Amino acid sequence: DVYQPAGQFADAKVAFCVHNIAFQGRFWPESWETLQLPESSRAKFEFEDGYNKVFSEITPADEVENAKEVSELGKMYPKLNWLQAGFMSADKNITVSPNYAKEVVANAEKGVELDK
Repeated sequence: DVYQPAGQFADAKVAFCVHNIAFQGRFWPESWETLQLPESSRAKFEFEDGYNKVFSEITPADEVENAKEVSELGKMYPKLNWLQAGFMSADKNITVSPNYAKEVVANAEKGVELDK
């Protein structure tokens, strides 16, 4: 979205390999400006989930004892998602094995909400 429109790396191709789909790089949309990417790229990052917080290595989802603390039934929260943007920007998406590829596309839970 930056280099190819400027004529750089015009013939370059990207293969995006997923190793662990659970680690997606979800951030609040207010952090968009710090990325310094063109506004035309934003749609690739836009994502929603049902959690009112962003999980990280410091606050992983598996340590949340009560799901009600971080979610409200039916409510969605806008986020930015680096992994989703990678999928959408790549020329070819691959996984570490054929079995993992089948697993992550099986349903929304296995694909960790990247099923759209």
